[in-house]
Amino acid sequence: MGRSFDEILAECLEAVAQGQRTVEDCLAIYPQWSDRLEPLLRLGKRLGESCLPEADPAFQEAARNRFLAAVQARGAVSRPAQRFFPAPRALSQWLWRLAPAAGWRPVATGVALAMLMTFLGFSSVIVASSGDSVPGDWRYPIKRLTERTRLTFTFGEDARRGYRISLAEERLHEVQEMASQEQRIGDSVLRQLVDATEPLVQALEPDSVPPGQIQRITDLTAKQQDVLGEVAPLVETDAADELQEAMVMSSEGHEKAVLALVQASLNSEGQGPNGEATPGAGETPSATPASAAFAGSSPTGTPSASATPTPESQATGAPTSTPEAPVEGTPALTPEATPTPTPPVRERVPLPDDATGGITWSLLTIGDFSIRVPAPEEDAWVVSNLGPGQEREVIFVGHRWANRFDAVVTIRVATGEASVSALVSGTLIQADLQDVAQLLPALDEIILHIVGSATVGS
Repeated sequence: MGRSFDEILAECLEAVAQGQRTVEDCLAIYPQWSDRLEPLLRLGKRLGESCLPEADPAFQEAARNRFLAAVQARGAVSRPAQRFFPAPRALSQWLWRLAPAAGWRPVATGVALAMLMTFLGFSSVIVASSGDSVPGDWRYPIKRLTERTRLTFTFGEDARRGYRISLAEERLHEVQEMASQEQRIGDSVLRQLVDATEPLVQALEPDSVPPGQIQRITDLTAKQQDVLGEVAPLVETDAADELQEAMVMSSEGHEKAVLALVQASLNSEGQGPNGEATPGAGETPSATPASAAFAGSSPTGTPSASATPTPESQATGAPTSTPEAPVEGTPALTPEATPTPTPPVRERVPLPDDATGGITWSLLTIGDFSIRVPAPEEDAWVVSNLGPGQEREVIFVGHRWANRFDAVVTIRVATGEASVSALVSGTLIQADLQDVAQLLPALDEIILHIVGSATVGS
């Protein structure tokens, strides 16, 4: 189902009010609605740029009540055309009594309808202008109601997730706007920021979330750390716990988002044309026939007539019939249990004699794979594991600077193959080793030491 004009208008008004698009951009995106969109968008833009006088509290409360009444009145839009204006009935009767002459009654009805249209237009302006409101503004509840309504009518998992990311970005923008106006920031504002972001981080899985949305969450959590640090002096004393919670959530969320971004990149590299997993560089796929689970089975894996395996038994390696009794003097062919792979030994030991790059180092070993990584006490460096199983496992080594990762090294355990990503213009991009010195001049010695130390086998 296509989107309605009202939804498109609300989206464009919000984008224009926040400076994300111009009126011309919106008209180019929705050319089929350009005739209706243009006058409304230009009017909304002029209203947003105008300086309105501060209303007294009594007017604010009255305007809010009128808006809620209009919302209820609009619930009858689906009724027949002759009942489209049920709200002004009392108003029409009042004007009717003021116009005793029959000739004035049509005029009275016209005045009532004109007053209603003016009121509805005023309500629409309130909804449109509430997009730039912040907590504490009388229009802010209207803004949140509009957001919840729009989310309700956003269909599709990716579309809903994308809009939720936009809402989290808006909560952060509100904190910035309050700080620019030197408003005090309370616990409810910070709680809204956490509530909008935390579910996105918790549901962040590289197999189900598009890389573009992972990148947005990565940028969002990095920016949150910057903004929260800047606005800390404006946070109310009794909101200190909420500020700490928000900062921890943003820090941990950024790390998880970067890990997911790297994992998504690795997953895309490790898939065949039909989406099936393929071995990494230098890996050979294992192809052990099911019949190899039986001692004495033929090299071709052809089963004997006395024990024909079913498709299910081929998958499990278990015979479907009881083996015949062996001939006297002949060793019985008994099935052997499939050995359970022994997990590789993992160890991380300090290397006190290594001071490359002015940091302390550890030797990380996983089976016959080894690599030198920054020691745990190096707070700026994060060492983690990605991928299931040793064949697909990847070592992640990331450097944090200014609340975000500016360098990431990934090394495949099975092959020792390494790749480097650098933060360029706010985005992590893959870099060639020969470009590391130019892109990461302060870290090139450390990164090249990590990459050069990876070994596989004895």
